Amino acid sequence: LIKLGYTIVILDVQNNTKELHYTLNNNKYYLRKVNYFVADIRNVSTVRRIIKQFDKLNGIIHFAAVSTTEDCAANITECLSVNVNGTEGLLQVVESSFANTSVKPWIIFGSSREVYGNVDPNLPADEDTPLLPVNVYGKSKLVGELLLAQYMSAFSNIFILRFADVYGSLLQKERLVPNMIKTAMMDAVLYITDVNKEVDYVHIHDVISICIKAVQKLEKYAWGLNSTINRLIVGSGETTDTNKLVSVILEITASRSPLILLPSNRTDTFSCNIKQMKRVLGYIPAYSSLEAGLQKYVYDLRRQEQKTLETIYKGECSSAEVTSLKLDKCTRPKPEKHRELGDSSRCN
Repeated sequence: LIKLGYTIVILDVQNNTKELHYTLNNNKYYLRKVNYFVADIRNVSTVRRIIKQFDKLNGIIHFAAVSTTEDCAANITECLSVNVNGTEGLLQVVESSFANTSVKPWIIFGSSREVYGNVDPNLPADEDTPLLPVNVYGKSKLVGELLLAQYMSAFSNIFILRFADVYGSLLQKERLVPNMIKTAMMDAVLYITDVNKEVDYVHIHDVISICIKAVQKLEKYAWGLNSTINRLIVGSGETTDTNKLVSVILEITASRSPLILLPSNRTDTFSCNIKQMKRVLGYIPAYSSLEAGLQKYVYDLRRQEQKTLETIYKGECSSAEVTSLKLDKCTRPKPEKHRELGDSSRCN
């Protein structure tokens, strides 16, 4: 978005400036284009103050949420407070801030495939499939969608993006796919609990590209006209069960991890039709193949680990020695820091 000429305002409940610098490769020009605020979306006065600091607000990408089914189930009150009350507070602030202006901002709302509940893999969901969430997270996202319908007049146009299971982010390491990969790279025991899971996995690269496409689409709309809500499923169009997921991860990482299957009564199924996404945004997933997406993810993880090692051994080892991990030739290992990285033989 910075390359497209936008100045970015980030509101985050946690201070992730270190991750921001890493993502932008410490590029000073890019960093000057980012205004970073550590604040809670539920703090309405703070959100209002931040919005007032900027003369023109083109649009809002609203992804703030308690964003896993497990976290929402463990803390229902917090989930509803952030996902429902936080969303409504944001919409109220935008409505009041632009009440007397003819130019309204657009909004992109990050929803989830969980609003559908379990979907038969043989009957892919589309945008018109009934919404029957079966967990707190899905219900909170559905309420968020309904709130947007109530506040339509506050925005020029609205995109609701219902994401399938997203993987590939270097920042989200406590979810199913990254946990499996991390364990496999260490040749540790893989405990499989989601044995009845068969869902659509979408790579973070495609998610980002789709969001940019949505922004460009929204920017083309005439401002000041009656707003519309565009609902899109964002997925790869390919359904994968847990057995295949594990098999591909073990092959890509050349892992010797033993498998232990744990009994589970939970069923989690989701398949989707992404024709509407392709038609509206003109985007075809770059990683429709799970194998290609996981290869990219493992490559990115190993590259990140190498950069971490280079930082730890800066001045003591050459980049070539770090890349091949010939650390014994240049220095004694630093066990406390090195041990945290897992099996170093997997990062070259």
